[in-house]
Amino acid sequence: MNGINLDKPINYYFASFRYFQKGEHHIERDCADDVLIMVFKGVLRFSEDGLEYELAPGEYYIQRHGLHQAGEVASDAPQYLYIHFYADWGNKDNDDERHLLPRRGYFDIEGLMPVMKEMDSLSHAVVSNAERLAVFYKILSLLYTGKLPLTVEERIAKYLAAHYSEKITLEGLSAQFHFSKNHLINVFKKKYHITPYEYLIDLRIKMAARFLEFGTDPIEIVARDCGFGDYASLYKYFYRAYHMSPGAYRRSAIEAKRS
Repeated sequence: MNGINLDKPINYYFASFRYFQKGEHHIERDCADDVLIMVFKGVLRFSEDGLEYELAPGEYYIQRHGLHQAGEVASDAPQYLYIHFYADWGNKDNDDERHLLPRRGYFDIEGLMPVMKEMDSLSHAVVSNAERLAVFYKILSLLYTGKLPLTVEERIAKYLAAHYSEKITLEGLSAQFHFSKNHLINVFKKKYHITPYEYLIDLRIKMAARFLEFGTDPIEIVARDCGFGDYASLYKYFYRAYHMSPGAYRRSAIEAKRS
């Protein structure tokens, strides 16, 4: 199996999204660069040294430097990310070249789209080449390992778990993750079936229950450390979840340990 050698240096050149018009053909060229193509809509058709290829959504292909590419057959209005670079190629049968990214494979469109958008954005921004190269390597790594980056809703949940004791607002989350408040609520609720605020309250209640069961701090301190701010807020949500006051919960936990 042929592919690019991920153990050797890779030179990044440029990247961009590409949107074909209906009936448009792939350009004819002898390309001096390697080109990673990641199709997310439509069908891309081209030939490489006379061999015909067709890429559907969710497929990637690496056009190899030095080969002749053409578009004898019209494509079906494809949309894709392309990245020009230069790399060493190898064969996986060679023991010295085990870490190869195959020249053709599949990817999860929804999972990789945020990184693809970042690659496109950086390629048109005034940033260092190191920043672009870092994102390019991230894409190569994700294609190679098959591991997906966290979705936005998973990143929000992770953020809430790490900062549950702090003051968190929907406005703050919107600024943190660069989404409108409505969109942020919708994507989060689609996965977790509750709003970010409800998720946060649930986290705080569960942490308060653990502190009450295993700790000795006064309940007012537990309320503060869990992000409720005061005893009244803790009591309100705690009673709603456990049908007893925080004090009664602590006494019940102590009695259970003694028995």
